[in-house]
Amino acid sequence: MDKLIGGSPLAVAARLLIISLIVGMILYIAGFQADELLDAIPKLINAIYDLGYKWIDVVVQWLVLGAIVVVPIWAIVRVLKFVSGGLKGGAKGGDKSKEAKKS
Repeated sequence: MDKLIGGSPLAVAARLLIISLIVGMILYIAGFQADELLDAIPKLINAIYDLGYKWIDVVVQWLVLGAIVVVPIWAIVRVLKFVSGGLKGGAKGGDKSKEAKKS
């Protein structure tokens, strides 16, 4: 179960709660309301359905737009983890099995 959700259920729930609070605060400051977003979901589905084959162009635009934001954030997080030794073979990490053999 831990591998499926990315950690212990309590830790994942805590992270999701904190991230949801921060994102909610940002969206609230930007002028969004929860009921407006929930009302927009059926409208979005209808708009996509009404587009017909034009939806492919829209989805590609959404994909590119999202990738412009997501990919750099992902890359920065990966680099920071690597530099801090969070990944195997990182600058501070190293292979612990080699250190154990030396002892």
